[in-house]
Amino acid sequence: MIKNEHQLNAKEKELTNLIVEFLKAEKVEAVEVIANFSKPPLVEFTKGNAIMLAYQIKPEEVKPPCEEQLHITNNFFEYSEERELFERLMSELTSFCLKHGNMPIVFVNVVNSFKRKLESYGGKEHRGGEDMAIFPEDWKIVKP
Repeated sequence: MIKNEHQLNAKEKELTNLIVEFLKAEKVEAVEVIANFSKPPLVEFTKGNAIMLAYQIKPEEVKPPCEEQLHITNNFFEYSEERELFERLMSELTSFCLKHGNMPIVFVNVVNSFKRKLESYGGKEHRGGEDMAIFPEDWKIVKP
């Protein structure tokens, strides 16, 4: 169940359900999903008191010119050794983003160690280096 689901548009509901189904398939249990009241809504996937993953779909903007973007504002992969889990989730996210106009995935306020990890997957610095963006067509799985 998604708390405050009425806050979400069709695309946000589709992505939220995709992530919920992914987490179930990966046997990540006891995850709560909350959509907050910001514009656009921030969707948080929490387990206990910890936010595992949070995202927003930023709408296309005219000034400055900017395409629609998937912003990952918090993710447990920065601190996780679950590389295969990260790759499987990113494969799902990149498929979603390709389906919706090749929307870039932007990881917000990335720490240096995770920045290097994202670079190895095809990520590029975004907004002066604070964030990292991966375009779905640049996503690549790295062999260990």
